[in-house]
Amino acid sequence: MQKHLSERQEKIIQGVVSRLGCLSDESADCILQKHRLLLCSVLTRLTHRRVGMAVLTCMRLCRKKSLLQELREQHTLQKGSSPCQDEDQWQLQKAVESHILEEEEKLEEETQQTHLEFHQQLVTEIQEALQFLQQHMEQVIGQTLLQHARREAGKKSSGDGQDFKERLVEAAVESVYGTSSNINRLVQNYYQQLGKITEGYEGKKLQQLKTLQAERSERIRLRKKQENELALKEKQTKGLMNVSSTVHQRMVLQQKKV
Repeated sequence: MQKHLSERQEKIIQGVVSRLGCLSDESADCILQKHRLLLCSVLTRLTHRRVGMAVLTCMRLCRKKSLLQELREQHTLQKGSSPCQDEDQWQLQKAVESHILEEEEKLEEETQQTHLEFHQQLVTEIQEALQFLQQHMEQVIGQTLLQHARREAGKKSSGDGQDFKERLVEAAVESVYGTSSNINRLVQNYYQQLGKITEGYEGKKLQQLKTLQAERSERIRLRKKQENELALKEKQTKGLMNVSSTVHQRMVLQQKKV
């Protein structure tokens, strides 16, 4: 994203300067140099900001991953220490396993949500940086055109002080008008295109999050279905065992009577 921003900014400023044919090569180079320096500073700030946000995000998620890992290890130890389990212990073990699965899914969803928020925040800061760069571009070009107007008015002056002042004011007004209107017109299309890119970027991330949420809901539904089926089978098996035990006891009693 930042590489794209740098390349597009370079193209747009070159396009704007090339449209200002009245400027000398020296003035045009000065505009380009000032803009590049500011662009470099803005991109550096965005990079530092992105790294800082990434570190905070990682710290936040790593803490929860660590707690979940401790829960897994504790469950594994408890399971290994009690190989022979009664009905209550077995139910407790299943409940813990179900809780661990739910926490894993919550962590996965939170990870995706956090990454989405991270990217949205980054896009917002990039948009603010673009606005700042545009304002700086208009200011620098406006100052350069004003200086150019003064030089031209000075060259064409016939010596009449009042006439010189009037031409200077007219040239300055034309320069400022040209900056506020022409610059906005030249960059408007670019910012619209960049806006579509950032909107598409956010939309893609949001769609990914919705897909993950749907997948999580489906996994929960399937897991509960499997748990219910397993519980039903165990109930049926237990019932058959009880019936078998009853039949066996009756047979033993019958044999004793004989």
